[in-house]
Amino acid sequence: MVAAIFWLLPAQTNADSAKVFDIHVSGVEVAEGEGTIRVNEGDDVVLRWHVDHAMEIHLHGYGVKTATTPDSVAETALTARATGRFPITAHGPGGEHVTLTYLEVYPR
Repeated sequence: MVAAIFWLLPAQTNADSAKVFDIHVSGVEVAEGEGTIRVNEGDDVVLRWHVDHAMEIHLHGYGVKTATTPDSVAETALTARATGRFPITAHGPGGEHVTLTYLEVYPR
């Protein structure tokens, strides 16, 4: 079973207007607290994945997949065009499937 601990650290870069979130995934439990990524329709979003083992991360509803490895930071970049609540899931090497968090996109 793949499980995770994650911390969401929203930040904005000066060079780009994208909303950037650093997400750390490790361990066997989902951390207590705020786990939902909230943005507005039309926002440019970058999810930076820091993982302790290789996995493929899927952003459902957007059809975005990101392969991750523990030796580098992987990025998922998108423009939040569809509104709603979308699960972000991880698929491990054994085929495990777990929801890590959600992306919520609010209408402008």
